[in-house]
Amino acid sequence: MCYYMFMKRLLSIVFFLVLCGYCFAESPASDKTEKTVKNIFGFDTGILATDISYGTGKTFVLKFNANLADFYFENIKTGLGMEFFPINYSYSLSANEHTLSFAKLYLIWNMDKVMGINFDGAGYRLTFGPFLSVQTLNLVNFENFNTNFSYSAGIKYAIKENALKSPVSIFSSNIELGYNYSNSRHSIYFTIGLSPIGTLVSILVSPFAYFSFLFNGGF
Repeated sequence: MCYYMFMKRLLSIVFFLVLCGYCFAESPASDKTEKTVKNIFGFDTGILATDISYGTGKTFVLKFNANLADFYFENIKTGLGMEFFPINYSYSLSANEHTLSFAKLYLIWNMDKVMGINFDGAGYRLTFGPFLSVQTLNLVNFENFNTNFSYSAGIKYAIKENALKSPVSIFSSNIELGYNYSNSRHSIYFTIGLSPIGTLVSILVSPFAYFSFLFNGGF
């Protein structure tokens, strides 16, 4: 019951914040705003992440996730946006279970414009705000297919770095903190991840950075 009440309160808060986004959107736009880009459409390679959660049964669960091929949209004026991942793989260490999902949808409210803060810089875009997500079409252990739904809600912080001012993002990072309901399990979770290319670059660069650090005297 404790997790159920927390879920209701969290979803109510996120829903209220999204409604606030629509209220802000009703204000008339200036001539300058009308001449700027109204919507952003883009593609991201995805995120490789580590997920730790604490939930039903007072248990901790550690997962490795790969959410690939991210198609995203955002309305600049309201900050409201969506993300869709058609390929979502996760591996649970405790259950030794593989899950491949073919549909994960995010609804996000990017709060930078509403707060009057310009987070964006040359060549990259930052998202910070509440989100709701739903995931379904699951293949468990590459054998059993089901259409069970899992739901998440919380706060998302993400950076997407675009290649040569194109709508394609190659390097990205993502942090999420929130609530998740999946397979009758309620949990609070924390996720941190990098794009596949960002992860590969980090792995390749780390040894060179380490030896360079040692040869230059360390501390």
